[in-house]
Formats: sequence, C-alpha cells, structure tokens
Amino acid sequence: GEQLTYAELNARANQLAHWLQVQGVEQGQHVPIIALRGIEMVVGQLAVLKAGATYVPIDPGFPDERREFMVQDCGASAVLVVDQVGVFPDEGLRWLDVRKHAAEIEAQSQGNLPTVARTTEGEAPAAYVMYTSGSTGVPKGVVVPHRAVNRLVINSGYVEITTEDAIAHCSNPAFDASTFEIWTALLHGARVVIVPHESLLNPVSFEELLERCEVSVVFMTTALFHQYADVVSRGFGRLRYLLVGGEVTDPAWVRKVLRENAPQNFLAVYGPTETTTFATSWRMENLTEGERKIPIGKPIANTRIYILDEYGQPVPIGVAGELYIGGDGVARGYLNRSELATERFLKDPFVDREGARMYRTGDLGYWREDGAIEFVGRNDFQVKIRGFRIELGEIEARLAELPEVREVVVLAREDIPGDKRLVAYWTAADEGQAQEVESLREHLKAELPEYMVPSAFVR
Repeated sequence: GEQLTYAELNARANQLAHWLQVQGVEQGQHVPIIALRGIEMVVGQLAVLKAGATYVPIDPGFPDERREFMVQDCGASAVLVVDQVGVFPDEGLRWLDVRKHAAEIEAQSQGNLPTVARTTEGEAPAAYVMYTSGSTGVPKGVVVPHRAVNRLVINSGYVEITTEDAIAHCSNPAFDASTFEIWTALLHGARVVIVPHESLLNPVSFEELLERCEVSVVFMTTALFHQYADVVSRGFGRLRYLLVGGEVTDPAWVRKVLRENAPQNFLAVYGPTETTTFATSWRMENLTEGERKIPIGKPIANTRIYILDEYGQPVPIGVAGELYIGGDGVARGYLNRSELATERFLKDPFVDREGARMYRTGDLGYWREDGAIEFVGRNDFQVKIRGFRIELGEIEARLAELPEVREVVVLAREDIPGDKRLVAYWTAADEGQAQEVESLREHLKAELPEYMVPSAFVR
C-alpha cells in the first residue's frame, strides 16, 4: 500500500545520501545493502549512488557465513540494513539501520548532491557489485559500471519503455534481473511495482496484483514461467512485455500462451551477470508445432556476440563454438580475483578501440541462418536452476570439507522434463559407519543459499 512519487523518492534518497556521507561513506566505497525487495532497497540503492559510492545488494536470507564473506570481501566499513535484519556479529562494522535512524535521516537536506567527480583515470565508481556462485567454493563479486546499466535499459532495442509503463519488481535484489526491473523503470519515469514474496508464490494473488496495479512489463525466470503459463494466462494477455530467461524455455508452454492469451511482446532473453543481465533477446511469435527449441536470439543494442572456436577464430553458420560477449555491458571484472578476471575478461580483438574487452561465457552455441543464436549447453560444470546460476564445484567443495565425506560429485538431473534438481553423490570416509544424510544437508544449509542445497543425497 506504500507509494512514492519521483519527487519523494529523490528527496528521500538525497536525505539518506547526505546522512551516509555524515556517517563517513566516501566516494568509491562499497556499501552493502542487506534488505528484501521493498521501497527501502530502492531508496538505498539510489542514495548510495548519489553519495558517490557503489551498492552491494545482499539477500538477508543467505546464511551468516555467506553474508559475512560478501561484506568482508567488498571491504565495507558500513552496511545499510532495515530493522536490523541480516546483522551478524562483527565489531569492525557500522550497521546503519534506516528505520532505527529515521529521525536523523529525515533531518538531512532534501537537496541534490554534487555530481560524482571522475577519478584521474576517467572512471567513475562502479554502480554495483553483485555476487555469483564460484567454482572454488567462494562467491565472486562482479563489478558493474554505470554505462553497463545504461546500455541495458536505454535505447536497448529490445524493449521500448514509456512513462505510462509499470514494471513488476519480482526478482531478489541480490540477483541481476532486479537491475532491469528497477533501473528500466526509474530511468524512463515509469512505475516500479514491488511484488511481495507471498504474492509472487501464489499464481492467483500474482495475477490479481498484475491487474490491480496495471502492470505492463514482467520478467520471469524460465522455471516460474513454466509453472505459471497454465494459470496466469489471462494476466499475461494484458502485458505489453513479457520477458522470460535464465534457462532453456519449453516451446510447448510458449505456444500455449501465444495461442490463448499472448502479451503484445513476448521475448526470450539471455545473458550472464558479467555482461549486465541481458545480452540477447528473441521475439517469440508464430511458433510452429515442429519447433523444438527457442533460440536465445540476437544481441541487444551496444552489445556484440562472437562465437569462436578453440583458437579464438569465428566459426561458420551452423557450427558450434563458445560465446564471447563484448560491448558496453561488459563488467570491469571480479572484485579481488584478478587472476580469474584475466582468464574470463579478455581484450576484444575484433574492435579497434582502446580498452575494449569481451567476456568468455563458457556457453556453447551456433549461429542460425536467420542471424539468431541457438544455445547448445555449457563447456564446464556450471548449471542454472530456477534462474539461479550455480557452480557445482562450490557445493562439492563445501561437502568435501566434512571429515565423513571421502569423495563427492554433484549433478543437475532432469528426470522429469522441466523439473531440474541437484543430486549429491558421495562416498563415506568410514564405510562401516552409518552416516546421517541430514547432517550433510544441515552443513550445506548453514553455508549456502537454499537453492544450492541438493534435493537428494545418494551414498
């Protein structure tokens, strides 16, 4: 029931930004925000940017150890929280609770802050750092510059947003789809409609919210779309844009929505966090019964895609190779992981511009004759489940820490089409000793997000 006008949003963000500076937040610093989807998170992100700093969104539902790692890894001295949610013991940190200090914040000036000065290298501070799963067992922070966000949402070629639009904010703020949902709206004068968690999980409630709030743009993870395609079809029909991405989309569900209640624009989107949310899009229309796969499409504006062989040479149409992504959406690299960044963020040899780089995705695909890209799979052990990117090695590393585990392999299995699950296979250090699977599960729950805990453990 809460709402803010743009003037109110700007005033509140200015007050919070002034207060952050009073608290010692300086240009270029990283400021974690541990909060759920909500007005405080949106105000907080804008305020951190106005203060000249870089926001680091963290899910309060993550285990303590993971939250603690992210806060320490980004070098934060102050953390924004709401109602002390997500706080953990650390004497070196200042916990800035926006509700607890509401009176102090409201006493600050509502005036705009000075424009953030660029450094001598000509680079402004990054917009945000977002953490993704890491193959070594340690999450890695992706450093995303402001221009990458602009490239995602302004003159992007795949969506045309107006001040009349209302964009549903369904994603966890700690995942990159939220970048599209929040900034596409705010940088066009459109509305952000924050969808409560309980409404998102209930198709009837979700459909009712879409209608009541006159939502016109929705991004859904592929897994959620597959679940809701049967039950939210009326709601989809009212949308100007429905975007689906994160995993391979089932053409059968797409055909059903197109047949029964198609949105005006129905898009498949693809892209890793390292190239800022979306890199390609594909308009889904006129799907024939014979089509078995939905392509990931063509590059969005200011984005370049190369499909290269093992020697770094472009492959012909129809020949599979690895996808490399260039353009203004490419992140600066990984925070504090220069070796890994050097391995994945490479000089772009196809562009004659100083500093041009491309990201090596590890995804395999090929060019179709119509210019679209067909996704084939991965060349490593990374998987996507319910839209979450998971390095299987991170789960294996955590299980291997346990003295009772000798060997472990984690796989993503899809025994029922559309139902992808994680399964851990393990051998015991002491074959004669009975091991409780529950102890393995509890160990992972204490250290990893819920979506990374396998649904089955096989000894």
